[in-house]
Amino acid sequence: MFGVISLLLACQLSPPEDLPALGGAFVGYTYSETPVVQEEIDVGYGYTMIFRAYDLGEDARFVVYAEKQAGGYYNGMVRLGIQDPDGNAYTIYKNHDAEVVDRPILWKVRSAGNHKVTVTLKIYDAFEKQMAFEVPLVRQPVSLAVIGGVAAVLIIVVCIVGYSLKKRQSSA
Repeated sequence: MFGVISLLLACQLSPPEDLPALGGAFVGYTYSETPVVQEEIDVGYGYTMIFRAYDLGEDARFVVYAEKQAGGYYNGMVRLGIQDPDGNAYTIYKNHDAEVVDRPILWKVRSAGNHKVTVTLKIYDAFEKQMAFEVPLVRQPVSLAVIGGVAAVLIIVVCIVGYSLKKRQSSA
């Protein structure tokens, strides 16, 4: 009984992304996907910028933050600019002072292909560092028609096997 109650309480907890955290904090998010781009770049003034891009099919996940070599993290504004293969441009701003440093930026992919992504950090209100990346976002999501078709075939196969087993038992 105690195990069932514990399981029910555990299922009610919110996932780690929804837990509150103070700005400038590093949570240490981990993902099962392999990043399509993973870079660590020395941006000067004792900072190393970490950039990771994940292709999730319909969405892309970007993780961008700068870590101080002496310890701690960059707490300013990060600008993420995305230009898709069709020439459309999108800009996302993230304030690390108000948000968790390594919380991912989710973005809805509108067209497959190589995307030009620029990341801009403004360190000490005077030094602006901009880095550019080519991010291949080519994985397309599996359509619902394919999923429904596979499910229907599996159900039909299970029904045929069940019917034939029942028929064999009744004839024996």
